[in-house]
Amino acid sequence: MRMTNFCDLNIKRNYTSLGEDSIASSLVCPLLKVARFYDLSVGYFSSGVLSTIFPGMIEFARNNGQLRLICSAHLSVNDVIAIEAGYIDRESLIHKSFSELFEEEVKEFDDLSLQLLYELIVKGILDIKIAYTETSGDYHDKLGLLYDQDGNTIVF
Repeated sequence: MRMTNFCDLNIKRNYTSLGEDSIASSLVCPLLKVARFYDLSVGYFSSGVLSTIFPGMIEFARNNGQLRLICSAHLSVNDVIAIEAGYIDRESLIHKSFSELFEEEVKEFDDLSLQLLYELIVKGILDIKIAYTETSGDYHDKLGLLYDQDGNTIVF
């Protein structure tokens, strides 16, 4: 049976950070498979996190999902390069159709997580905003909101 919204899922009250019952594999991945929008605010972001939710992201992308991310400016050089390339190529795709050039550019990244980050941005699935604080502290909020096609919302 194909899940169609959050009500079809068995959502528990508690999840762990790591292991068999991790929030990524046991909560976020299943939610992404039926989600339409995902708003996420985190202090630190790395493309490596995409590999932990990869199965969910595939279905999310197929369902024309939209991920809006706010994070601090603490990014790796490779993540910055992938993000910049994704936005540059997204703009160029507005002016030309999808081509083999895209696939060649993605293959330039050695890391699968960087490839996924780049591809999600190019296809308009992921938008990233960088948050700055006026104080000397870093932006470090952590909040996730997911919405399914029926208007159900999950907050964590």
